[in-house]
Amino acid sequence: MTASPLFDEAAPLARAADALGAPLEDKMLMLSVDQGSYFIFSQVTRRIWELLETPRSLSELVACLVGEYDVEPEVCRDEVRGVAGRLIEDGLVVVA
Repeated sequence: MTASPLFDEAAPLARAADALGAPLEDKMLMLSVDQGSYFIFSQVTRRIWELLETPRSLSELVACLVGEYDVEPEVCRDEVRGVAGRLIEDGLVVVA
């Protein structure tokens, strides 16, 4: 996994205003209008996107996902941090 951008893990993360999405079976098709790029999210990334309907911190995302999936909190934190970093890099999520 590549290094994700640094961000304050206590700061709320929010969906970018120009990011559009539509469900696609168990995945999510996303479009960044600003970048003119599209993305297909896995089921877990789709769930993170759904949770970001309301801005949430990394810790809040992890707490939700640990309650929904069979995953250790530290593993979940590392994975969610990586996903959040990629979403920030791709312009789909912003640090609020």
